[in-house]
Amino acid sequence: MPAEAQDIQTNKTVDDLKKEILHRSSINLYPVFGIPRNIMEETIKDIKTLKVDEWAEAFISSGDKYYNLGIKNAKNNELLAIKNYEIAQRLYNMGRWPAVTTSSRNTAYARERKAFEAVHRLNGTKMDIVTIIFNKKTVTGDLILPANSSSPVPLVISIGGLDGWKEARVTQLMPLVQHGAALLSLDMPGTGQSGVKMGAGAEESLFAIIEKTLIRADIDPERVVFYGGSFGGYWTTLLASRNRIKLKGVVDQSGPFSEAFNPDHLMSVFDGNEYLYDSFPALNNLLSGTTNKSEFLKKIKLYAIDNLVSGSLTINCPVLIIGGKHDSLVPSGDLMPVLFSDGAPRDAWINPNGIHMGRERGQNATWNDKVIYQKIIFPWVEGSKNP
Repeated sequence: MPAEAQDIQTNKTVDDLKKEILHRSSINLYPVFGIPRNIMEETIKDIKTLKVDEWAEAFISSGDKYYNLGIKNAKNNELLAIKNYEIAQRLYNMGRWPAVTTSSRNTAYARERKAFEAVHRLNGTKMDIVTIIFNKKTVTGDLILPANSSSPVPLVISIGGLDGWKEARVTQLMPLVQHGAALLSLDMPGTGQSGVKMGAGAEESLFAIIEKTLIRADIDPERVVFYGGSFGGYWTTLLASRNRIKLKGVVDQSGPFSEAFNPDHLMSVFDGNEYLYDSFPALNNLLSGTTNKSEFLKKIKLYAIDNLVSGSLTINCPVLIIGGKHDSLVPSGDLMPVLFSDGAPRDAWINPNGIHMGRERGQNATWNDKVIYQKIIFPWVEGSKNP
């Protein structure tokens, strides 16, 4: 890991960054949604610098407070315990966000896992930890099964993004489980518990853990849907384009395709304000052996989907493409190759007022993350897996 004394990479001062985080907390905007402003204020009030460790340790300390409250409440008030564990998970998530680049962020992620597991233990969630060994590396996924199901169930496979990992996706996609689907939540290569870095052949690690899951007796391999948000949409599109798994549908929510890998565009992401901070360290952490921006920019463009798919892009199932016109992270042009790919009919939902993932920014946003899931993604997935 890099030196622990590294600074968060941002164009803001420490005070301006704290103001932005509090603002996002107030309007429930990614990545700090679900953390009430008063808790966020208390968490960051004593931070004095942009040191990565100072920020991570502040979130760890605050997360510990709520995790310990969860332990205290667990015997007598399970609902309150779950609430405290959920807050702890979100605080720990911010401690490791956007990528595990130091040991303090690694500690935060380990504690996020503990809080995540505590939430689902108390909720009575049926969760299996699925693992494989791929090129001597361990790849781990979370398989969430619907309660009281006696027959093989449809499967939704989620691949996490650059910084929104599988734990967050489980929380967001739980309504699908409550409606009878199993959910396999995976980290994309280079993140979380993938164990594999992004690079040539990395997709095989995802195929391997998916194929291990599809042979289970409680899973219906004839009813499978992919969901990918942000960089996860890149992976669901890439895997679907290989046409090795029989799919009922694919959701690509603001997934990068080609333009997003352009060096000039990536430099605008590094210098922009939509990504909260540390966009370059997070992206660079996906790869092995790149130590500076020049090396990273040269290598990452090799993995644009149009460089990995020979011939015309073909996905032999329905696809839902979601995006925002004003997305500064993934250009809207990257949605077009998927929308006009060969295969089954395509659907698109593009928010003319939206930023990344189609979400809107503002206190009274009509289309926030939760509403997009409830009104656009869930109904489409339900229709795909149960035709």
